[in-house]
Amino acid sequence: MTSVPPGFPRTDEDELLLRWWQSQGERGCLVLEVKLGMWGPGDWPSKRHHKRLDGLHVPSGPSAILRWEDTDRDDFASWVAGEQVNLLESKASLNTDVIGQVVAGVDMFSRSYPSAGQIQPIVTVWAPADPALTWVCHKRGIEVFSQTPSAAGA
Repeated sequence: MTSVPPGFPRTDEDELLLRWWQSQGERGCLVLEVKLGMWGPGDWPSKRHHKRLDGLHVPSGPSAILRWEDTDRDDFASWVAGEQVNLLESKASLNTDVIGQVVAGVDMFSRSYPSAGQIQPIVTVWAPADPALTWVCHKRGIEVFSQTPSAAGA
């Protein structure tokens, strides 16, 4: 049985994250709104300035979606140590902003949690995705997950 937080999804970006997780067979743990630069063993210049990842998926984790504030942040470094992680950013459309966010997110996550295993960057967007920017993503090893909005969705 899988676990999803109450009230999720709240936004179109949440809906994209949910659809991506469902495309993975609802396996592994998807952590929402992961703060970077405040926790973790990384040596940050200022722990008061942080950024957020829309989602971080640990395929080997329990089948659940968790909010960052509901995780044991002190144990998070050991949880991702040596594990493959999927770093997710969601936007309504594929644009340079979301590409920059996922590139910066990979660097910040690897600094925050240097013992983590392979990091796979993924952007989730509503279809159609811009073909030129899709090419940029593939060139940089960023997966693009593009979904058609439902009539009630985005």
